Amino acid sequence: MKASKMNVGGSASLAARLAALAALLGGAAGCPIQTPAVDLGSANELAVTASSASPLVGQTVTLTVVPPKGATVDPSTAVWATKDDALVSLGASVGTTIMVTATQVGTATVTVTAGGLSGSVTITVLAAAAANVDLEGPTSVNLGSITTYLATVTDGAGNSLAATVAWVASGTVALATPGANTGSSMRILAVSPGNGAVTAAAGGRTAQIAVKVTSTNGQLVITQQDGTPFPSMLAFGQALTAKASLMSAAGASDANAQWTSVGTCTLIGSSGATVSIEATAVGSCAVTATANGMTANVTFTISNISGVTITGDTGPIVLGGARTYAAAVMAGGTVVPGVDVVWSTVGPSVITLVPSGNQVTVTSTAVGAEMLVATVQGMANASQLVTVEPATMQLQATATHLLAGAGATVTVTPLTMDGLAAQFATPIGTSLVGATGFTTVGAPMLTAAGLVTFSLTGATAASPAVSAIFANVSSNALAFSIATVASVAIQGPQGPVRVGSSVDLTAIIKDAMGMPIGGSVQVLWTDPSGVYALPEATNTTMVTANVVKLGTATVVATVMGVASPVFMSPSVPDSISVTALSPATVAVGGTATTLVTVLDGNGVAVPGIPLSQMSMMSADGTKVSVDAGVVMGNGFLFTATGLAAAPAPGVGLTATWSDGVNDVMSGQVFLIVSGP
Repeated sequence: MKASKMNVGGSASLAARLAALAALLGGAAGCPIQTPAVDLGSANELAVTASSASPLVGQTVTLTVVPPKGATVDPSTAVWATKDDALVSLGASVGTTIMVTATQVGTATVTVTAGGLSGSVTITVLAAAAANVDLEGPTSVNLGSITTYLATVTDGAGNSLAATVAWVASGTVALATPGANTGSSMRILAVSPGNGAVTAAAGGRTAQIAVKVTSTNGQLVITQQDGTPFPSMLAFGQALTAKASLMSAAGASDANAQWTSVGTCTLIGSSGATVSIEATAVGSCAVTATANGMTANVTFTISNISGVTITGDTGPIVLGGARTYAAAVMAGGTVVPGVDVVWSTVGPSVITLVPSGNQVTVTSTAVGAEMLVATVQGMANASQLVTVEPATMQLQATATHLLAGAGATVTVTPLTMDGLAAQFATPIGTSLVGATGFTTVGAPMLTAAGLVTFSLTGATAASPAVSAIFANVSSNALAFSIATVASVAIQGPQGPVRVGSSVDLTAIIKDAMGMPIGGSVQVLWTDPSGVYALPEATNTTMVTANVVKLGTATVVATVMGVASPVFMSPSVPDSISVTALSPATVAVGGTATTLVTVLDGNGVAVPGIPLSQMSMMSADGTKVSVDAGVVMGNGFLFTATGLAAAPAPGVGLTATWSDGVNDVMSGQVFLIVSGP
């Protein structure tokens, strides 16, 4: 028989609904009802639990959001707001639970939204505590029934107060709508036989009614653990949980049952409201539950898994977007419910997965294509190609005004819907169109930064509209033009450079209109002086030169027969080494010597320096004099003479190299002169 559902509501329609439910139960004798007959509130609204609904000015209330049963809502993302911020102050705007402080007398509404659902709660801020709370409602109810209780709040004079009431149901009763605990009245559900209590609180006062829940005869049914109908087919190896419930005109309650099975399934456990069932072989199985002198059974078949299908939009996902896919497990041509699949991916990483049973939410993180796979372990799998395309793309080039025969590199950057730069996971699928004026267009290459580049070579004519394409998305267009060299200039170091170092030189190429010319061009570099060691020719406008000797470099860059003015760059020593004077102490009239060596950037002596470029000076010529020096191998030997007493630390001596324009000095060495 088909599953039926009966909603039991407020007192106005309760008798009619009970009569209808009784008639339904009477007509369904011997056929298990597969869904509970209790209305637990809307599945499209968020409920809010309040620790207090009528605080005094200055008091704090705790609010907690409660999603409806079955809703896939993350309560931690709930957003709270109020238009009555003159009456209450929210301690936070996001979260499952927030604190609200009462600031002014009045009635305030606080709203909450999450996952497309919304809810609200009313808070009445009182100036003074209430005097009394009167509670009306029955003290005895039937199992499964929903009953409305009413609270009235009064002040010391017996006048009614418009105070919001907070409700608590305990023991064998519960709130009919879980989480919604405020209002002048409250619907209470009898969930199990025995003693319970309903409590109403407002303005610092409470009232309570003790409630006894009594059981009535009904019908025993078997459902899945969540109350949904038991499936007619299971997959071999599948496991699920069955639940026994006592259905009556008053509603549904868990039944402590004894369980047995016959056929190709196994029970884990034999008593209680629930039991786990494992499908152990292909065939059929019958499960029986016995409780309160009643029996219910379900029969189902067990089949081998023949395949898996994936459903969902097959079009490209925009970079930064998300999409949900679902998997259906098949046995022959029949969908087998309740069989979990394992979600995975194959290929370059362009998506992230958030699985939830047979569904998965896919979020795109990079441009490219990746295979989404749903697998039933050891049985079957299915795959779906997921393509992620950028919202837009930006195309840039190293140069667009090129010499004939020159080339350039273009770079493609994918952008998100927010215009943020992102990455390609693979160069595959990205192409360049419109580069008709080049001899060759290289294959797309992926950079370490996740961008795609193309190498263009052999410019022969203008290419006015070059753009990149991925899937259905095109980039901006670039215009490449052919130029003629009119001038070449060299950009390099300003001031002297040190021997043994390296320097960068750039050829600045312009046409007759003064427009810069770029791209990969043949540049001939020369330095007749030999001060710079240069590659003679290069396909780039920038080169690195090594400074190999002292002197003034005279560099020329030539492009297509057009030579630059001479770029002159003097070189100087990196440093000057001076040995300690030997001996370090002399008498008046005595002499000491020191060896001076000119060094390059690698600490190696620079040979061939004339003596005329070297000198040594005494810090006090009245006490120590220094001769003109002599060449000693790759260095220079200077002799110092003590003229008058110079106690420690002595007189400092400094060596200097000079080409008449630039000077390099050494550190000091000291000579002590003893004597009267």
